[in-house]
Amino acid sequence: MAITTHLPGRLRAAVERELAPDERIVWMEMPVARFFTPKATATMLFGIPWIAFCLFFLYEVSGIDGPERTGISNVALLLSAPFLLIGVFMLLAPLLSHYMARNSAYVITERRAVTFDYLWGMTVRSYTPDKLKNVFRREGRNGLGDVVIAHEDWTDMDGDRRREDLGFKDVRDAKHAEELLKQLASTAT
Repeated sequence: MAITTHLPGRLRAAVERELAPDERIVWMEMPVARFFTPKATATMLFGIPWIAFCLFFLYEVSGIDGPERTGISNVALLLSAPFLLIGVFMLLAPLLSHYMARNSAYVITERRAVTFDYLWGMTVRSYTPDKLKNVFRREGRNGLGDVVIAHEDWTDMDGDRRREDLGFKDVRDAKHAEELLKQLASTAT
């Protein structure tokens, strides 16, 4: 197995550990690292009024321009801190998006497709040919796009159903990656 694409050390080691010695890489790529993806931009823009409201609330309960703080206002200050922290993370969404792209890799071998994503730990998802039956792509005019392999469904804290597309995100030639995955899917027994 020869890794020809330049991968950061952590990703290179993960790919080398995951693949069998006789498993041949057909295609490998990292996502295009962008700060302002649609999702990251929307999250950041939502974070601006969130932070503004948190700061306004903190100002109001702090008693800066009025009487001394009471025990209730001290509790309100303490309870508002997590909301302020959430807002800060929303503002940092473009940085997180860029970091995730720089710490992800996608591999197609003659046996399977594999995604590697590193945030706080490495997440490796492997898709055998029988799991590649419903592959599709979303693509921009420049060929940059996502190749969706599977979906992950879950229920959020509010009880709302959520779905996340899994696969190769922000790859340079999404059409080529999709074609390779469909060829691999055709080998399923």
